Amino acid sequence: MENVKMSIEDKLNLLKRNLIEELNNTDKLFIMPHVNMDFDSIASAAALHDICASYRKTIYIVTDDNESTMESSFSIMYKELKKTCDFISTSEVEKLRSDDDLLVIVDTNKTNLVPMDVSCFKHIIIIDHHKTDEKTIYTDKMFIETDISSASEIMFNLIKKFNININDYLAHCLLAGIYLDTNRLSRNFKSSTSRAVTELMDLGANSDEVNNLFVIANFDNDRMQQRLISKLIDSTLFSMYNIAISINDTDIYTQENLAKAADYLLQYSIDAAFVIGFVDKKELGLGHKDLVSVKARSKSKKENTIDVSNVMKIFGGGGDENRAACLIETDNILAVKEAIQYIIKPGVSLLENTEEKEKVFSLMPKDKL
Repeated sequence: MENVKMSIEDKLNLLKRNLIEELNNTDKLFIMPHVNMDFDSIASAAALHDICASYRKTIYIVTDDNESTMESSFSIMYKELKKTCDFISTSEVEKLRSDDDLLVIVDTNKTNLVPMDVSCFKHIIIIDHHKTDEKTIYTDKMFIETDISSASEIMFNLIKKFNININDYLAHCLLAGIYLDTNRLSRNFKSSTSRAVTELMDLGANSDEVNNLFVIANFDNDRMQQRLISKLIDSTLFSMYNIAISINDTDIYTQENLAKAADYLLQYSIDAAFVIGFVDKKELGLGHKDLVSVKARSKSKKENTIDVSNVMKIFGGGGDENRAACLIETDNILAVKEAIQYIIKPGVSLLENTEEKEKVFSLMPKDKL
């Protein structure tokens, strides 16, 4: 679908036909959001669940995300959706999967951003709004539309195609997904997005409640989380290239709090921001490992936009030109900062013969070397 020259409306109609065809040939459906789910991915998964539930199929949403490490407001949404959706771990998939089952991947198209190897599935549909690259999962049934704000907007349009009723809580989730990927309607916001927002509010979504999820000063009224975010903001270094870099090498953050700090930094007179922090540490005990997360943001501009996804891809991450991230297994968080500083220097090429490039290579996934 991605390479076919057709309108978005025609693509949505084709996606609907492909989904119906696959559903008619299977009894089970697995829905897979990206690792470290956010409002956009979980809302998209929930919307797809509601569409397919009308076909009386067995439906599972697959994730290995740990509820205990989820940011509190996201955890509330996750717990609420668990009341109506069956979430399972990747370890359970093989016990339940058969050759005729359908896998639908939402809000990503990359092999390194899904929680498991999906090559065991013969039937795969991808629904996403991010660019493709060498990490894109191969399937001939792929809906990728980079001109749409978010996966939530795609799923809202698709659920209308199926003429499925949208309850007020799903409308709330979808609006939160759109708000997340448009930075509260401040970027990548087109007329189609405006229509979707208006219709979702007519269906019961509360824009004030959703907006409060993204206001740092009142974020869940959680002083500890606010302190951690403020700590990152206070540590920010502004380079001569209009790029901000924030790092905290001691505390442990949720993915969402790092993202909040990155979004907040864009209010300053900069072109891009990189926020770096630990999201897990071995010292927490068995099952934990040293993980550094980087959230990258850039401002939407018609010319000279800094494509932060290109930087994040070097470390095995991804995203789009204005919003991207990566996850690196290392205890050397300062090396991550140095590597990013090295990469974003104007005129620097990773092919240059310099000892500094080792700072980058040592943190790159082995399959990129």
